[in-house]
Amino acid sequence: MKKLFGSSVVLALVMFLVPAVSLAKDFSGSRQCHTPWENHGVYETTIIYGIDEVVPADEGPFLDMDPERNTVAYRQRAFDFIAEQFGVQFDVNNADQQVALDAQGRTALMWPLKTGVGSTHQVYGIDAQRFPRLRSKMPLTRIALRDDGYFVFVGEEGFTVHGIYGGESGVELPPGTIFLAGEYRMFDGRDRLIDTLRYFSRIPSFSVPEPGAANPTNLITIACDIESDVFGEGQVRALGSMEALADGSSDLDFRYVMHFPSRLSDVELARPRCDNFRW
Repeated sequence: MKKLFGSSVVLALVMFLVPAVSLAKDFSGSRQCHTPWENHGVYETTIIYGIDEVVPADEGPFLDMDPERNTVAYRQRAFDFIAEQFGVQFDVNNADQQVALDAQGRTALMWPLKTGVGSTHQVYGIDAQRFPRLRSKMPLTRIALRDDGYFVFVGEEGFTVHGIYGGESGVELPPGTIFLAGEYRMFDGRDRLIDTLRYFSRIPSFSVPEPGAANPTNLITIACDIESDVFGEGQVRALGSMEALADGSSDLDFRYVMHFPSRLSDVELARPRCDNFRW
């Protein structure tokens, strides 16, 4: 040992290993549940999910919504929200793609979409510590979210929206802006429906080409409110990229964080359980 390591190196190694052993012991059996962070920063439920794969052209990333899902009732709820929030009107009796015009004749496309076969949102983790009864029902890595809804894509520079978001004077949006209303359906590994989560974009999302790239990747931000039958009202925020490859496939890389309730100030704090990492 003396030939291989000097005394200072051995001392540093010992000092490094001792805290690691101490932390490992704390992780495995600590009952010290109180920390400076327990009264803020913890939502009742947090769900982390995303997509990280190359999707063949015939599998997505988006496909037309299934006809049995694209019902008048579904459209009515989504179109009412889009009209109220952004002042953009669509025909609820039309199940196909539609084009809306603003007062200046600029266009936006509404497309009933679902995630493609190869672009299902995989759930990477669920922290439902405020819902202990759900732990056995929600395995962390065997849940997926299937997505469908009504996506509005702004096609021309300066398309003007009104409603709650734009107001009487209106707000001009750039091409690539998206606003949407739809549903996530949460399924477990045995294809059983766990929950339906309804989402609404009260502020626009944006898709912009990566600047300066020869074959630009679209950089996409998403912000939606969420209504869940299980968890109540929440929010989801996402950042992702979508690159069209030469063979027609799409390289998708998205990360989403969903949390309930919508704001930390609405969290109902309970006495923390002692089975999480505390030291």
